[in-house]
Amino acid sequence: MRTKEDATKISKLMKEIGTLAGRETVCVLTNMDEPVGKAVGNTLEILETIECLKGNIPLDIKEIILGIGSQIIKLAGEGDNLEENKNRILEKLKYNYQVVEDSPYKDLLVFCEKVAELAILDKMAKRGNEEAKSYLIEQTQKILEMSIEKSDEFYPEKSEILQNIQRNALNQTQYGQLLQVVLNLKDVYRYSNLTTVIHENVLAHQYTMAVTGIIFSQYLNQELGENIDIYQVVIKSLFHDFGEYKGNEIVTQVKNYNEDTKKMFKMMEEADEKDLEEKIGKNLFQVITSAMEQQEGYILELLDKMIAIMKLWIEVEYMGNQTYIKSICSIFQSRFKRFKKVEKIDSLKNKEFYLDLVRYCYIYVKEHLLEYNPTLLLQYFTKQEQEEMRREIAEIREDKTKFLI
Repeated sequence: MRTKEDATKISKLMKEIGTLAGRETVCVLTNMDEPVGKAVGNTLEILETIECLKGNIPLDIKEIILGIGSQIIKLAGEGDNLEENKNRILEKLKYNYQVVEDSPYKDLLVFCEKVAELAILDKMAKRGNEEAKSYLIEQTQKILEMSIEKSDEFYPEKSEILQNIQRNALNQTQYGQLLQVVLNLKDVYRYSNLTTVIHENVLAHQYTMAVTGIIFSQYLNQELGENIDIYQVVIKSLFHDFGEYKGNEIVTQVKNYNEDTKKMFKMMEEADEKDLEEKIGKNLFQVITSAMEQQEGYILELLDKMIAIMKLWIEVEYMGNQTYIKSICSIFQSRFKRFKKVEKIDSLKNKEFYLDLVRYCYIYVKEHLLEYNPTLLLQYFTKQEQEEMRREIAEIREDKTKFLI
C-alpha cells in the first residue's frame, strides 16, 4: 500500500474476512518505504539472518519480530500481555541462538549470486523487458569491476566467468548453461492437468524439498538416532528433477496411457538426459541420476511423494480449490509400494516408522478429501466407489499389515 491510510483500510478488510472464516485475525502495519535490515539480495539476506540468530539483530528487524511475535503468542493463547510476550521473545533471541562460523565460501556465494542475477536480467531483456535492459548494462559493469585476488581459491573459475561476461559469451560456458537450465526449471510448472491456486514450478519444488529435507533429517538424527547425511539430502533435493528442464513434467497417467506413449516418452527423456549431461557436466549429472539411491535417496523419495499428496489437501482445505477433490483417484496404494524397499536398507534403523508415516499421510489426505464436500464428490465418483475407498481406509487404519500388500 502506498499510504498508511490505504494499509489501514485493507487491514480492516482482512480482519473482516478472517471473522467471516471463523478465525481471529490480527494485522500489523509495517513501513515498506525502504528495505528492512541492512542487506538486499537472497544470499546477503540469508547471511544477515544468520547474524540475527547470533543475536546481532538490526533494530528495525527486531521491532518487526517483537511486534508480530507478541501477537502470535497472544493468538495461540499463551499470553495476553503484549509487552510480556515481547520480553519472552527477547530472552529467546538473547540466549537461545547458536553461534556459527562464517562460511569460508561466503565470497563465492555472493559472486555466484551476482552472476545469476545477471543471467536473469539477460533472459528478461531478451524477452523484451526494456527496464531489464538498462539494469543489465549497469549490473554487467559492476560485475566486471569486481577485483579478485590471485590467492582466491576459485580465482581461475571466477576469472574465466568474468572474461566470458566481457565477451558476452557467458551462456557458452558450462556455468552459463547450468544457469539456463535452472531458469528453464522456473518456467516448468507441476500439476498441469488441474486448475491450481498455488502454482508450483520445478525450481520452487526442489527448494521446498531441500528445506523440508533438512528439517526432517535433523528430526530423524536427533530423535530417532538415524545417521542421515543432511548435506547429501540437500544436494539430491536441489538437483533431483533437473531432467525436467525442457518441460517434460508430464502427467503420469498420460505417460503410461499405453505401450506406445510409454516408449515415446522414454525416448524423449533419454534424449533430454543426454543433452543435460552435455550442458552441466558429468559430476552434476551423476547427482541427478543417483538421486534416489542409498538411505538419503529413500528419505528424499519419501518426502517427495508425501508432499505431493499433501499438496492436494492444501489446495482444497486452505485455498478453497474444490476441483482438487477429484484428484483423490490419484491416491492409490500401488503408487506407494516402492517404499517397502526400506526393509532392505540396512542403514535405516526405524523401518516401521517410515511405513507408518506413509500410511498415516495416505489415510489423512484421502479421508479428508472424501468427507470435504459429499455433494461435489458425487459428480466425480459413484456412491459405490466412495464406499470402496472408505472401506479401504478403515481396513488399513485397523490393520497396518493390509497396507501396501
